[in-house]
Amino acid sequence: TNNSSDNEFFLVGNPFMSALNLDEFFNNNPSLDRTYWIVTKDSYLSGVKNEGQHWLTSDGTNAGDIAPLQAFFVRKTDNNGGTLDVKFTKDMAVAASGNTLLTRGVSNGSVCQTLQITATRGGMTSNAIIAYNENASDGFRRNEDTEALFDSNLKNAPIIYTMAGDMATAVNQCCNLNGIPLGIESNDESMVTLTFNGVELLDKD
Repeated sequence: TNNSSDNEFFLVGNPFMSALNLDEFFNNNPSLDRTYWIVTKDSYLSGVKNEGQHWLTSDGTNAGDIAPLQAFFVRKTDNNGGTLDVKFTKDMAVAASGNTLLTRGVSNGSVCQTLQITATRGGMTSNAIIAYNENASDGFRRNEDTEALFDSNLKNAPIIYTMAGDMATAVNQCCNLNGIPLGIESNDESMVTLTFNGVELLDKD
């Protein structure tokens, strides 16, 4: 239950002692966007299903499973808050990866060309990716991009984001790689280190 009727985000959890397959989860819960966010003490990650039916995640893992007992945010497609009924089935439970990651990464490598940007300060890290997709919108589009998460619990973390139109995003799929604004949100004004992986993507334009 969401106490705010105009807040379409809900916190749910993997009830299994095994990983939760996101494809099965969203297939059985069609009232939800195929997008998720996971918040930790010092950071967060998000993921969205792209048009090639692969998961794109802000940390670049292409993770398609949620770790055992891990909580994650989802969003209703109708933009309404209130009550959400979530269905879990035995087919959603898959073998855990044997590590302590929040998600379990897909082993088939990169699913598209991406530029990953990492912001680090004092042990706190956040990530954002830009993914080249010739069919994508350069503005923000639900179920194509994911919003950056500015959570009050992360107010001192360096939250990196790029802009899709007027929306700050963690996953930003676009067809035009020129002049994409980048920013950092934080209450702490001390130095932040940025790391870029996949810079060869910028040679496209």
